[in-house]
Amino acid sequence: LYFMGYPLSLVVSAMLTMYVAYIIFDVLYMLVGYALADDASRKRLKSVWWVFMVLPAFRYVTFWFRFGGFLEVLMEPPQWQVRNPWMQTADALLQIRVGVVAVITQMSHSRLVSVLVQLFRGG
Repeated sequence: LYFMGYPLSLVVSAMLTMYVAYIIFDVLYMLVGYALADDASRKRLKSVWWVFMVLPAFRYVTFWFRFGGFLEVLMEPPQWQVRNPWMQTADALLQIRVGVVAVITQMSHSRLVSVLVQLFRGG
């Protein structure tokens, strides 16, 4: 972000604030999990306490990788052209309608033919 024109003090303070927020959230997750867990789960939480010290750093690094990918996508010129989803849905519904009408027409024609055959046979 510094290379995009943001002041260094703002970037550093935002990074520190984010990291502190990750630590607070992970402590809260651990406390709630510990409060709601049974004895076996509490024992397991106590045995893996160090994960909660490493998890904020993992979340922080993961955020920056994701954010970097997001910025990369924003900087690329758009190349992929697709139609609007509602237009695709309208076309699909029209195709379904045409298919249903064809089936109904086929059924009515075959029924009409069977009725005419019975009439001509005298039945």
